[in-house]
Amino acid sequence: MTELDEPGQARSRAAVAGAQVWLKEQAAVREQLFVSLREAAEAREGEAVRTLSVTANATASHTRSGEETAIAAAAGALLTAGTQERNEEIMAAERDAERARRATDRVRARTTLPTPDPTTHDDAPCPHDPLP
Repeated sequence: MTELDEPGQARSRAAVAGAQVWLKEQAAVREQLFVSLREAAEAREGEAVRTLSVTANATASHTRSGEETAIAAAAGALLTAGTQERNEEIMAAERDAERARRATDRVRARTTLPTPDPTTHDDAPCPHDPLP
């Protein structure tokens, strides 16, 4: 900065000061992001964890502190567990639906009257014929 005249040096100092303020603001935003992510993970708020994780991964995935890495890992584990639980619920519902379908088929088989064979000519009353 010694090669700059006085107004140039002033502009440079102002630019550096502005950048430092911006960096501090970004650090505060990042800190709040991980605080929110940790709180959402602790509260098991899946949708908030998913949204905050996307933001954290997009903005801070390569320069995380140890604490930020631990928070992100806990959030990821929660999302994985949530997905696994949903898959298990879906599989259980599918098993229940299949059991219900089989039970319905069994009930129908027991309650359906046999259809008379038109090739037989016995004089026995047909169960479907009205009573005399």
